[in-house]
Amino acid sequence: MIGWWRHAAFAALVTASGIAHAQGLRCRMTAGEACDPKSGCRQVRIFEARSYPVETSFAFVVSSIDPQKPGTLTNASAPFLEQHAQADLSSWNVGYQSQRTDLPVPLDYGSAYQAARLTISSYEQCKAFAGTPDASGPVSFDNRLVVHWSEGQAQCTARIVCFP
Repeated sequence: MIGWWRHAAFAALVTASGIAHAQGLRCRMTAGEACDPKSGCRQVRIFEARSYPVETSFAFVVSSIDPQKPGTLTNASAPFLEQHAQADLSSWNVGYQSQRTDLPVPLDYGSAYQAARLTISSYEQCKAFAGTPDASGPVSFDNRLVVHWSEGQAQCTARIVCFP
């Protein structure tokens, strides 16, 4: 009898979390070299730095999982980029607007986006960012974006890999 209750509780938990997830938000974070008007932007989830200094551009996109039930972005944080690239995640561009909207941001029209730039001056600086000052080969570190809405949160990352 106890086993049946465990299964029922697990099924209820899965069902409830599916409902919350269906009305939630998702995020995407990419990194790449700073955009050039001539060559455009090449944004990837894993960016490789092979020469220094390199200006890295990060793009953040937050969208509702279900467009029929749009969510509201209530808070966002990316501690590394807020500290090292002065990223300001207190306001976001919504849809195709170029004017920023302060949090909370209703995502009635699909998505919100934001960007930040980080200059990595040397392989030594990259090793410090990665927390591996004694490394002699490639090092990496992740930049994490955490977005919140009334019923939960989502996380996404972009990785930087630095080569000597």
